[in-house]
Amino acid sequence: MVNFDHNSPDYVAASAALEQLIEVVRESNIYRETEPDDHERRISELEAGRRLLSSRWASVSTLKATLIGTLTYLALKFVDVPIGDAASAAWKAIAALLGLSI
Repeated sequence: MVNFDHNSPDYVAASAALEQLIEVVRESNIYRETEPDDHERRISELEAGRRLLSSRWASVSTLKATLIGTLTYLALKFVDVPIGDAASAAWKAIAALLGLSI
């Protein structure tokens, strides 16, 4: 379990990076049109992760299962495009928040 200080710089950075990624994925017309099921799934997973981060306490293993796989998937699938860049930034910020090795 990890306790989140919602005012800490790491938390603020992770939260902002995740919000940015959700916005970029949500606004991707090409992703939505070419892979609507995958697009919907990834939005749902990111929003679930955001909800977990909004609590004061969360399980690191649950956060890993919810976010890290999705962030890695998006970063690799969309290398060198805005979704991939935003996913990489979110991964780094959340890894720093959770004390994971990068």
